[in-house]
Amino acid sequence: RSIDKAAGIVMDQFALCHSMPLAEFEQIAEGLRGTGYRPVRCRPYQAGDQILVAAIWKRDGLKLLR
Repeated sequence: RSIDKAAGIVMDQFALCHSMPLAEFEQIAEGLRGTGYRPVRCRPYQAGDQILVAAIWKRDGLKLLR
């Protein structure tokens, strides 16, 4: 639902968003990690007084190094 609100989409092998608030992004990224998605690109940008994020996740079975 949050990804839909951020002009995004979730598919079997990838997910993306265009305009998610940064604070929400951190929460969503952690939730997606639990279902096998890992972020491969993340671009924060300023829009007015907000910091938004455009991001792509890939679901490929690899683990993200912490």
